[in-house]
Amino acid sequence: MKGRLELHQRGVSTLVVVLVLFVVMALSAAYANRNQLVEQRIATTALDHMLATDAAQHGADRVLALLNADAIDDQCQPTRAPSKSLRERWLRVNDEGHWQTTAPADPLPLVCDRNLDGQWACQCPAVGAPALVTAGERRGLSVRVGFETSARTPGALGIQAHGCAQASSACHQASSTGSADDISVPRQLQVALLPAIRQVPTATLTALGSVNLGDGMRVAHADGADGGLVLLSGGAVSGETAHLIGPGGSPAAPLVQDAALAALGPEALLRRTFGMSRSALPRHPSLRTLHCSGDCAPALKALLDQGAHFIRVPGEMTLSSAVHLNTAARPIVLIVEGELHWQAAAQLHGLVFVLGDAHLNAPSPAQLTGALVVGGSVHGQSGMALVHDAPLIQHLTHTAGSFVRLSGGQWSPAP
Repeated sequence: MKGRLELHQRGVSTLVVVLVLFVVMALSAAYANRNQLVEQRIATTALDHMLATDAAQHGADRVLALLNADAIDDQCQPTRAPSKSLRERWLRVNDEGHWQTTAPADPLPLVCDRNLDGQWACQCPAVGAPALVTAGERRGLSVRVGFETSARTPGALGIQAHGCAQASSACHQASSTGSADDISVPRQLQVALLPAIRQVPTATLTALGSVNLGDGMRVAHADGADGGLVLLSGGAVSGETAHLIGPGGSPAAPLVQDAALAALGPEALLRRTFGMSRSALPRHPSLRTLHCSGDCAPALKALLDQGAHFIRVPGEMTLSSAVHLNTAARPIVLIVEGELHWQAAAQLHGLVFVLGDAHLNAPSPAQLTGALVVGGSVHGQSGMALVHDAPLIQHLTHTAGSFVRLSGGQWSPAP
């Protein structure tokens, strides 16, 4: 009887020990599983943060490229149809050179979503808000981008990019409700305009060589507030000067011949005007190169219609079609690296720089509104008119050029 009792007690003790060990093992397994879940969640959050950061960088890089692009459609793609560039859609510049946003009420008007094949599809509507995308078969990735303007630094602009590890619709909903599922990363990229024009020509016509006005080419500088000249020449001026018009319509137009100007040389004049050598000019992301032969007017007009504002012609250029190439609202900077032959009643607004000679033998009403700078000599006729426009040139100094990264292109958290 006693042995059975001891055996029973041993069994109970063993059972208790086993139960205790089982509870300890269960608690250990639960703790280990909890740690695994926490680590998995941390890893998922880290991955989402990395993906959202990549999306933010993609969005800012895309917008920087679009700032230097020509006309785009509402899907941010280049278009030949009448449209506006991203700058024209969402930005404007004031008289002091400060950029201001004209985007819709949404502070982040550009939206990009990554589709199932890994490609990005963007929206930048000129009017209204973009359509947010709902995730499909797999979790989406999106970015929303806007601008932060600077009231202190002319030409500076901040790109605000909010990358998200979800499709734009889900990310927008999570952000608006403060949901914990909002895996978004805000980033800011500082950029500024690298201006195309470094030294503004004060004369309506500047020429290193001689100027032949023919039977009376019209050259006018009606506004003398900037101390500008009608004609600045490094060589002799010949021909009929009766149509040189100075401030206030005075026929006694300011005219200066400067022998030191001729010694400057065409290449040096180009560097002085644009701040870089001819070989360095193509580094401008916004510079468009136009290759043409024969009549260049149709090809130039097509390029202008696509929104180009800074154009280089690497050789000779002939204009023999009577067309309105652009308007005062969309002036351009045009660099002709050879000779210019203006033979038709074409009209152009902007700054034209000619590295070689300029032959301005066009019939009326051919006109350049802005300024003309010539590295060689000028040969004109009465049908041609050069009219200085100080506000237009000033506008070009604030808008023509390329947006580039500041501070080495470093990223910083958005404020």
